[in-house]
Amino acid sequence: MRYDVARVQVMPKEERRTQWKFRDEILAGVEHVYTVLDGNFKSANRWEFLVRVPDAAAEGTEVRPAVVPNVRAWPGLD
Repeated sequence: MRYDVARVQVMPKEERRTQWKFRDEILAGVEHVYTVLDGNFKSANRWEFLVRVPDAAAEGTEVRPAVVPNVRAWPGLD
């Protein structure tokens, strides 16, 4: 079976103003939360991602998993 990206659903969950630490620097901006359901798998298919967009245009956007499926290879995935 080939992986089919068309079976992946990305749904916005919430958006909030926040601050976060990146490389010993405090950044402020908007954090977008997305739920992702991967239909390529029967179970262990729910993810949640944070997309952090800083106010300062010179800073980079950060994308990181917040909730990962309970699969041995994925715990601690940053």
